Amino acid sequence: MRLTKVWDLPVRLFHWILVVLIASSWLTQEFGKMDVHMWIGEWILTLLIFRLVWGLIGSDTARFSHFLRSPFEALRHLMHMTRREPDTEVGHNAAGGWMVLAMLGLIAVQTGSGCLRGGIGNLRTCCRMRSRDRSLVPVATLPSRTSFETQSRYRRH
Repeated sequence: MRLTKVWDLPVRLFHWILVVLIASSWLTQEFGKMDVHMWIGEWILTLLIFRLVWGLIGSDTARFSHFLRSPFEALRHLMHMTRREPDTEVGHNAAGGWMVLAMLGLIAVQTGSGCLRGGIGNLRTCCRMRSRDRSLVPVATLPSRTSFETQSRYRRH
């Protein structure tokens, strides 16, 4: 039996660091350690950005082009699962590629909503969007700080 290495070290580290960070994020929220929770959220965003870049320039099996195929191929693969034949794909299959994309998107939305939770000031801190020229942040397109402060006040009581 010949072993085949599927994912490179950066992808493996991404997988396990993300697992640890998501578990830590949940635990810090449960125990009210919101300063650590926000720090963990920044690391999760950093990991997601790394994975997006590595998905474009990384090794063959790390690239999105390797495992992200058409939705029709994903459905065809799901139909094939009823035949009980072994899967011969190396890495993610067509359906698994879409699952990865959905999972990364949901984690990004969850983490991004955490950045927005504290208002525009928190968004700048969380996403490191500070600059001398504040015009880089499109303030008019983001919800107002007052709406977040109001929401926070209602959640505390």
